[in-house]
Amino acid sequence: LLQAVSAFPVSWVIYRGIFGIGYYTGFHMLSIFILLGIAADDFFIFNDCWNQCLVYGALSVDPYQRMAYTYRRSVRAMLTTTSTNVVAFMGNAISKLMPIASFGIFAGVLLAVNYLITITVFPCLVLIQEKLLKPYVCTKIQCYKYVCCCCCREKAEELEEERDLENSKANLRQKEDDYSESEENYGPLEIFFSEYWNTWIQTGKYYVLAFFGIVLIVNIILASQIESLKEAEQWLPEDHEVMETISMVRDDFSKSSSDWNLKVDFIWGIDGVDYSEVSRWDASSPGDIKWDSDFDPTSEKAQDRFIDICKEIEAHERAIESNAVECPMNAFKGWLVANKRKFPVPQNEFASTLKDFAQTPVGIGLMKSNLLGYESSKNKLWMIKISLAVDANHDASPKEMWDIYEEFEDLMDKLNSNDTKGINNGFQTSEEWSWLDTQKAITSSAVNGMLVSVSFAFIVLVFATLNIIISIYSTLTISGIIVCLLGTIKMAGWQFGFSESVACVMLIGFSVDYVVHLGGHYCHCKETKRDERVKSTLKSIAVSIVGGAITTSLAGFALFFCVIVFFYKFGVIIVSSIIYSLFWSLCFFVALCHSIGPEGEKGSLIPMLVWMKEKCCSGCEGDEEDFEVHKKPRNSKSNFYHEPQRRPRGATFRSQAQLLNLLRDKYFKVVV
Repeated sequence: LLQAVSAFPVSWVIYRGIFGIGYYTGFHMLSIFILLGIAADDFFIFNDCWNQCLVYGALSVDPYQRMAYTYRRSVRAMLTTTSTNVVAFMGNAISKLMPIASFGIFAGVLLAVNYLITITVFPCLVLIQEKLLKPYVCTKIQCYKYVCCCCCREKAEELEEERDLENSKANLRQKEDDYSESEENYGPLEIFFSEYWNTWIQTGKYYVLAFFGIVLIVNIILASQIESLKEAEQWLPEDHEVMETISMVRDDFSKSSSDWNLKVDFIWGIDGVDYSEVSRWDASSPGDIKWDSDFDPTSEKAQDRFIDICKEIEAHERAIESNAVECPMNAFKGWLVANKRKFPVPQNEFASTLKDFAQTPVGIGLMKSNLLGYESSKNKLWMIKISLAVDANHDASPKEMWDIYEEFEDLMDKLNSNDTKGINNGFQTSEEWSWLDTQKAITSSAVNGMLVSVSFAFIVLVFATLNIIISIYSTLTISGIIVCLLGTIKMAGWQFGFSESVACVMLIGFSVDYVVHLGGHYCHCKETKRDERVKSTLKSIAVSIVGGAITTSLAGFALFFCVIVFFYKFGVIIVSSIIYSLFWSLCFFVALCHSIGPEGEKGSLIPMLVWMKEKCCSGCEGDEEDFEVHKKPRNSKSNFYHEPQRRPRGATFRSQAQLLNLLRDKYFKVVV
């Protein structure tokens, strides 16, 4: 816990100082639950490797050699899972939505920092505990009447243990055959997974695969029916007092047409927004408006054209029956007619006439409603907006909204296709269109993030397992987990929003964690037959996977009690993803390996790498000589760990591979 908490200040310095991101909200606080789960996974991997050293008689007596074995075995596995998690979260950085992108970067940095702390600080703490604290750990508790005392080991016992340790070290140098497993040292959980669970999966492997195939098809159908987000994320549950008040105001009181109808605005005079001097991570700055330098409504032809535009907009089939259009030029014309003045106004009199109109109550009302962008100090008209009330509700489906958007895009193109200089560069917009962009960004960020994460996960799996077949099986398992989570989102009745988008990318990192440990051990174990490989894999790694799944699920379960809906949904998604990852890995992947898992060197990339190295170094000398040196038996005084033989100059990858095979046959469980 202290290790996970200590990662936050370091991550904040990197996040704020190096990446230059100052945006931090309650959304980012969700990363602590993710970190607690993943940090616990790394802890279980390292701790289980440390404890499993006890099955090797020679390693159980020297903590330094035990740590050397544990470090070699666990650091690579933790690096594989951490890299996929980091890339999965960093995949959110490509999102157009700034909150999602910043959250992905912060979470990715946090996990990377936690990994560095795990491989540097945690091993030191383990050795300190083993060498300094363990001798004084209470071994028994004795009670005398009402007083209990903790009795520590006697000094004589400590000296006897030290002598036994020295004797064991001497035996270690003389007996290399001590590196053998002792089944008696395996715990009940290891025995359960290697004997009972493995037997059950092996016996019913085809039924298991058929069951997961049916589950996959059902969830694909459900996932295809997920709807995009229709409105802003709901932060509170429906039965909350605030939401009940909002529902009462919304449903129990009469509404005007403006409350029901959608509004579309047609704007001239603005050429976009300038973000060049605004940081992407600065949510408080909206940027600077770029005014259209070609906008000029002062000519008589332009004034008449605006009157025609208002008529064309009002005549649209989606306009409501009455008072559909708010047109500043119509109001300007009405004011002129009421004051018995000519319309259109001559171009040289337009500025002075508009200045008089802007001082009237009608003109002031138009400026307050942003229909007329007039600056009195400069006596300049910057912008004109025409607003149309559309016969469509705000809660229309996304497909219907996209159809309406396309219709008004066509209308705007038609209005701009005129030869009237100065008013042929307008655009149309609506508040609802921003939600269309948000929906599109949410979907695209999720899809792009998943593609990036899955692709990187496959690459990591290839390097971790050095077996293309196992990498394909693992990627298939990851895909099944993602589809099941999407099906769960549909069954929960949720729309595809912020939390779902982040979760889909994040899920890939979680789903890789378990299957990469299984696949890596399957490929690197000394057994050659698929059934024996699966049994060895479950015996060595299944307990760590289950322990990590339990802790991560508990971290997500804490979010179940949050009042805010977003946090609750995030917790459900975390727990669901962990459960799916656990069962797809321990059931589907294991059954798949039992059925058609590679045996021997099938699917392995090592022969190809050896062949490539031979071709690149075909002229190198010393291959056979180097291998003969490596084949020489070590004398009884040599130390396998403290005095490793250096690889002579000129030795090629081929001699290394031969040496690896030699060591694997005799010392596999220690070296690998």
